Amino acid sequence: MSNPTRDTVTNPWTREEMLRKLWAFRGNRALERAMVQLLLRQTADEIRSEHTNHSNGRGFSAFHAKTGTKLGKYARDGGTFGHVWQAKAYAVAKVHVGQLVEIANGGGS
Repeated sequence: MSNPTRDTVTNPWTREEMLRKLWAFRGNRALERAMVQLLLRQTADEIRSEHTNHSNGRGFSAFHAKTGTKLGKYARDGGTFGHVWQAKAYAVAKVHVGQLVEIANGGGS
């Protein structure tokens, strides 16, 4: 998610900027990377069950756990999203943009 040429200390990502980048760059794997980053924040039991089992503010919300986990696993395994999956991934990313900004600004994986 982070840009190697961007200094996030002096120029941190914002929520609005992240959403613009994800929407503008659909097709270049930005949404796939976002879903993988959120998947990595899920616990192992959450990934297996495709449900949110812990209220820890990390990974996918209970509402998006099944879809997000499927998208994240697919992308993690090298899959690329078509138009329908891009739209679904963007909908999930919009809800979880705070975590994506935190990751992009170096605040954890």
